[in-house]
Amino acid sequence: MMLAVSREDRARIEAGEKVDLGSQFWFAAEGELETEHVGSYKDARALVLPAINTFRYPSHAHRQIAEEDIVRLSRAGVHGFQIDSVSRILSRSEAPESATTDLPPDPAARNPASRGRC
Repeated sequence: MMLAVSREDRARIEAGEKVDLGSQFWFAAEGELETEHVGSYKDARALVLPAINTFRYPSHAHRQIAEEDIVRLSRAGVHGFQIDSVSRILSRSEAPESATTDLPPDPAARNPASRGRC
């Protein structure tokens, strides 16, 4: 089971504190994640998954701005995205391979007895 990173832990990470966030994920709107904090969350072993949703962008340029965010955050090293159906096509942009292959260690792999428990 994975839990979302708490607001308190987000504040600690973004203040530069060393925190172990193994078995947790960072999930929120792309505007809530500063590019420079992606590495800190990954160093803390959190799965980083920003949301890319059409309704969060101005209607006149939602596709362009969403694509810019996908490229920017992919280059910063996020693990993936939660996207809506309109933005799905954008996920095939110039995202580096590391956006989907650089996953944190699976806690269940360290503790086989925990597999299958919710």
